[in-house]
Amino acid sequence: MRALRLFTGTLLGLALLSGGVLGYREVKYAPQDWREHAVWVKPSWAGGWFNDAWCINGYALSPDGRWLAVPLRGRSRQLVVLHPSYGFLIARFPTVDVYESYWVAFSPDGRWLALSTPEGKITLWETARWRVVRSTRLPKEPYTLCPPRLRFSPDGSLLGAKFRESDWLYVLGVPDLTLRVRAGALQGKDLAFSGDGRWVVYRSLYRALPTGGCLVVRDLMTGHEERWPLCADRFALSPDLTPSGPAAVAVSDDQEVRFIRDPQGPSPRVLWRVPLRDVRDLIFSPDGRRVALLAGGRLLILDAEDGKILYEEERPGNWIRLEMGSPADPDPKFVQVGSRRSILFAFDGTALLDVWCPCRRERSARVLPPQALVTTVAHSPRPVAEIWDIWGRPRQELLPDPYALKEVYRSEALALSADGTRIAVAWSLVLQSRGVVKVWAFSGTRATALSVWEVQDLPWREFRLGPFSPDGERLALVVRPNDKEELQIRSVADGRLLGRWSPPSATDYSVLQPLAWPRDDELWVAHLRAEGAHETAELVRVPSGGTLGEFPMPARITALALSPDRRFLGMGNCAASLMWDLSGWACPGQGDALIRLWDVRAGRLIWERTIPWSYVTELVFSPDGRYVAAGVCTERDDDRFRCALALWEASGGRFLGAVDTAGLFVEEIDVLPDGGRVITASESGLALWDVRKLLGRGASAPGGRP
Repeated sequence: MRALRLFTGTLLGLALLSGGVLGYREVKYAPQDWREHAVWVKPSWAGGWFNDAWCINGYALSPDGRWLAVPLRGRSRQLVVLHPSYGFLIARFPTVDVYESYWVAFSPDGRWLALSTPEGKITLWETARWRVVRSTRLPKEPYTLCPPRLRFSPDGSLLGAKFRESDWLYVLGVPDLTLRVRAGALQGKDLAFSGDGRWVVYRSLYRALPTGGCLVVRDLMTGHEERWPLCADRFALSPDLTPSGPAAVAVSDDQEVRFIRDPQGPSPRVLWRVPLRDVRDLIFSPDGRRVALLAGGRLLILDAEDGKILYEEERPGNWIRLEMGSPADPDPKFVQVGSRRSILFAFDGTALLDVWCPCRRERSARVLPPQALVTTVAHSPRPVAEIWDIWGRPRQELLPDPYALKEVYRSEALALSADGTRIAVAWSLVLQSRGVVKVWAFSGTRATALSVWEVQDLPWREFRLGPFSPDGERLALVVRPNDKEELQIRSVADGRLLGRWSPPSATDYSVLQPLAWPRDDELWVAHLRAEGAHETAELVRVPSGGTLGEFPMPARITALALSPDRRFLGMGNCAASLMWDLSGWACPGQGDALIRLWDVRAGRLIWERTIPWSYVTELVFSPDGRYVAAGVCTERDDDRFRCALALWEASGGRFLGAVDTAGLFVEEIDVLPDGGRVITASESGLALWDVRKLLGRGASAPGGRP
């Protein structure tokens, strides 16, 4: 047996070295695991898993913060389990039932995941192998429009279920889901287990009690019930609550939220009161030191000792749920869920995962030196631009006012001045042949609006922004007022047309791409013209029209970049013919793409590399010009793309390594000033990658926040 293993290993090694069965090239270019290099990943619609969903209406966060369970309705009809911060898929389960809402819950130890439907069907999964353990159906209750709220006991051996419109509370055993208790309860969704799991607390069916209270504590061992002298529309129990021990409960009614110590005593002590109306949900933090609640369109976090507001944020909308992890989670999170949007927050208010329904898709991301980003949201109910810090946290919205947001169709383009002090964002307007450009001045961490103006005569409603002039007073645009593209120079102050240019040899298939504005009187523009199955990039000085050189490429040019010193021109192509579909230009099929690097002044090809990907989506140079970063993709059999961020040494073309992008398409790339971190962006999401390990600068430091 040992000899057989040795012989097999020898054959495998020979095949590898000779480029045989496994292929040396495939091994050389194999992307590294994205987890080793990801600083943060923010997918739109969780990397595309929500594309067929009408709406996301529930989340469950596992106690250790490792999993996020999301039930989808619509054409998807599935329950997906995602990584809470990165959004990549862990597991998914198709569901036959189609309902307006679901409820999902993890057990405290993370071993079980339960889902309920309005029909009373409850399904239980084991998370170790992600398999269905048991399904059952509660007795049908009339007029039940919402699924029963689910709560596990602290040891995970019991599962409580409570319909909001029903007068009954159910307690089931885990994992067999046998009915243990069926008790009368007042209409309402709240129920909770005590810290020792022996007692369950719920609202009583009868308000007219001798003590005037309506919260009932039921002993699950003996069936004995006690009534607390409290009545509340919403309530939350502290993690250490037991019926006999000193603990606390937070309750709310139509007027206020009260924090009560020793609620089971004859005279509960109210430690503090906060006047709040329309409380939708409230919970304790895992350590019992904070209380989070949704009230009147606001998200608040209170100190459990004195009721002081630690964090407050306006969150308009139909917010319906809060949930959080355990004290073992080093980065405590909680989930805020609404009928149109779902957000995963940290306790400092940071939005870690933000999902719009039906759509929120970031399209662009550029670096604002030294430690900021500017992004655009292409499609969503609110297509805006945002300034983020380097850790992926939104800090400021850039709106296309004074035009009403309802007129905006989508964000089209983004441009920055060379020094990063000016930002330009372009929007197209719904059913109108015009667009809007707005310019901001950026300093420190804030942007201040400078000007806003229109671009007329856009039959296709699409236009692109080029670079700013060196003085920041002019901006280049590429528009298609007829069947041919033209370059326009406009004033930043008022949008006045200062000049226009179109190459004499332009055709319907010509593409103009402004690359650099080295001097006030000279703009470098690449004119891409098709010649059969090939394409040539002609580098032109504008407005003089002088040619810097012509640089051919087999097949279509899909990526073009100029080095910071304007000495080198990088090019990438699509191995197959570009085709137009409903989402835009695509590069279908298989094959090997090509990357070339040219010396601009000498017109000489320095190096070229054939790569085992079919599509080069983007190409950029690092700020110091040492390496070239490329987005490379290959279409899979399921019509999705498998993409990577790949790096080559600029001087000699040595391959430095590639990083798998966790299922995200790569449409734009930008490099931070230190050269060690790279931002990638597309409508599928944004990500920041630490590439220092690939560059030989020491180990990468992925993950985490400041």
